[in-house]
Amino acid sequence: MDWQISSDDIVRVARSLIRVRSIREAAQPGAPFGMGVRRAFDAFRREAQALGIQAVRDYDGYAIEAEIGQGNEILGVLVHLDTVPEGDGWTVSPLGGIVEHGRLFGRGASDDKGPAAAALVALAAVAAQGPPLRRRVRLIAGGDEESYWQCMEHYLQHAERPTLGFTPDSEFPLVHGEKGGLMLRIERDPQMPHRYLMEAGQQPNVVPDRARLEFAQPVPPALATDRALELGIQLVPDDQDPRRIFEVLGAGAHASVPHLGTNAVCEALRLFQDHLGDPLLELLAADTDGSALGIAHQEPDLGAVTVNLGIVHHDATGTRIWLDIRYPRGMTGPEIARKVALKVKPLGARVITEFDAPVHWVSPDDPLVLDLLSVYRRHDGTRDRPQGRPEGEAARRPRHHGVRRAGALGFPGRPSGAGSAVRVPPAYRRPVAADDHGRPHLRPHARARRRVRPAVPGPAGDGPSGGRARVRRGPRARRAHLRRRDRGARSRITARAERAGLVGGRPSLCFRCRWDQSADAVLPAAANSASFASDSGVGRPLATPQ
Repeated sequence: MDWQISSDDIVRVARSLIRVRSIREAAQPGAPFGMGVRRAFDAFRREAQALGIQAVRDYDGYAIEAEIGQGNEILGVLVHLDTVPEGDGWTVSPLGGIVEHGRLFGRGASDDKGPAAAALVALAAVAAQGPPLRRRVRLIAGGDEESYWQCMEHYLQHAERPTLGFTPDSEFPLVHGEKGGLMLRIERDPQMPHRYLMEAGQQPNVVPDRARLEFAQPVPPALATDRALELGIQLVPDDQDPRRIFEVLGAGAHASVPHLGTNAVCEALRLFQDHLGDPLLELLAADTDGSALGIAHQEPDLGAVTVNLGIVHHDATGTRIWLDIRYPRGMTGPEIARKVALKVKPLGARVITEFDAPVHWVSPDDPLVLDLLSVYRRHDGTRDRPQGRPEGEAARRPRHHGVRRAGALGFPGRPSGAGSAVRVPPAYRRPVAADDHGRPHLRPHARARRRVRPAVPGPAGDGPSGGRARVRRGPRARRAHLRRRDRGARSRITARAERAGLVGGRPSLCFRCRWDQSADAVLPAAANSASFASDSGVGRPLATPQ
């Protein structure tokens, strides 16, 4: 098989996966997470085999993997094919895989079906044209990442544990640390008298965008609507019973950035504070940094604690509330759970820990981090530093899966917490597209024009004030300058990789608009990381994407 990485293949595979609705549903035979995830696994297998990867193994509907290469060690590339529910407010079909204005739209386009498609096509290209690998490269796709990660618990019981790994759905240039993730369920027995019902949220890791309330006693419509207008809250009375049943609207966001959304439960408490009067809900909805719960904490690398009130079920059988808490270094999940339990116990509630993934941190000097960074820098021409990811989502995943050395690579165009749109290659673009700031997308050399500033004082020279003229470069011109500067002094790791034939392709002039430009080098570099072969000619460089 002789072919190159194709942007068309990545878009085609991504659209194939996006068109499958793969939220967690009731278990069925061979489908522990429901038939939607099962169909997503079937689509993954079809696409892998169509790309020439025959080593595809399904682990009882919990996870599926595709593998290439030989060796005793395993590089794991970890993705997931399940998604959160679609939600409301879409202007295109969330399951359509629509390409518009240079973007691919759909639930899971950037979290995590788009990255899964890019990794699968890169895997196939490396297998077809890449150098011999000293490690096996295994693309592992789970089916329960958005809920309880039972997929990887089952996988690790039945599969060989990867030696090292990364996830391809984070941020550039590379993430080597992420917050811990704690999911708490808070329960309270029924209260008498029962004054209202409340249903809000579908997933703990999503800010609820609507809350449905049903009051035992009628609420004067004028009082509700007038106060809603005064507070700027969207309120929708029920057509059948507009005095007792209401829907309060908010704005969804990912639980890792709850401040970017508008929690509908918080809006309902503001609007109906005289009719609800629930101290437990008021405590849990008081803030998103954990101050009210006594767990506020911040550290320089990973940022501050975030708390998302994700699901509320309040009815005649009692109250059940789910919190999604992300915490940085210096804290532990059990410590946080104990502090929350002390706060809610006087209000008649108890705390159950449903899930706890500790903080993930890999040294920025780790060989895997350095190797992946060298690939990124070669293709992008920048010297961006690796980062800890304050939100906490991707690089933490391999650690929870038992991979000790793990990082996360970026995927261009990901809106924070949205998981719904990614940039597509120029072949799919309309004549005029816009960048992330709404500006027209210009040619790289047009955006890199240098601006000349007046000369600054200095030693005698050619400037008007005796000094040399100072040239102020734009961002792309600075990248080009760094590339020129580094041609004569490349890093030792990159030079050894080139001699071994393990890195190929040309640097991208417009990297953000070419998702797959570095995919031809990431996998072989990572699979051979830590100790590159010193003899030349181990394998020829991979073909450059067209």
